[in-house]
Amino acid sequence: MQAAVVLLCGLMLSQAAATSTPAATGRIAGRIVADVMVVAYERVTVPAGEFAAYKLEAKSHMGGKSPRGSLIDAESFTTYWYAPAARAVVKWVQRHPYLGPSTVELATYALQP
Repeated sequence: MQAAVVLLCGLMLSQAAATSTPAATGRIAGRIVADVMVVAYERVTVPAGEFAAYKLEAKSHMGGKSPRGSLIDAESFTTYWYAPAARAVVKWVQRHPYLGPSTVELATYALQP
């Protein structure tokens, strides 16, 4: 999913653009379909610094079977901040139905030529 967000930002979607992206899953036999929308361009502060970033909101539907064979039919919601200057997603906040809430922030970075 994170790779899809970086790809969308790399295409420089304008605000309020949306797409549906099917994504193969690693350990789950099924599909994840995500609707991603660029909702703002704003400043975000993370341990690595302050960045001007595109704010993306994603609603994902997961369906299939887990590694243990149980059926999966759920939605997760994730907000991403993609900073062109860092060439990376510098923060994301996720509300996952099975794993609960989580926040990931960029701690350090160094641009490669």
